Amino acid sequence: MYKIRVKKGFSAAHQIYGKDKCENLHGHNWQVEVCINSEKLNEDGMVADFRAIKEGLNKILENLDHKHLNEVLPFSPTSENIARYIFERLEKDFEKEGCRLSAVSVKENEDVGAVYYEREKNNF
Repeated sequence: MYKIRVKKGFSAAHQIYGKDKCENLHGHNWQVEVCINSEKLNEDGMVADFRAIKEGLNKILENLDHKHLNEVLPFSPTSENIARYIFERLEKDFEKEGCRLSAVSVKENEDVGAVYYEREKNNF
């Protein structure tokens, strides 16, 4: 099994209502990591083209970068929800490539973050 990763950052503000200090408007330099798995390499000897992954991720993140996330997302902009949001938008791009988006990690800073992934249909 092969796994590749692509990282990209964006800056944005958010508020988490009902959570003391986090209820105040504050920002992060968010770090996103996308992981893609494949059992075999394509004819070019790759899981997927890094440029294609970056382009897909850039399209999603440009709608979040330098924004107040509460104003652009239809849910509470926690790291967990943002990871799922990115995962669901990227997932369809890789089904046709013979590889699978396995996880999206979103970090608010170096110390804290969340990972979203879907279980294998035949596991658990």
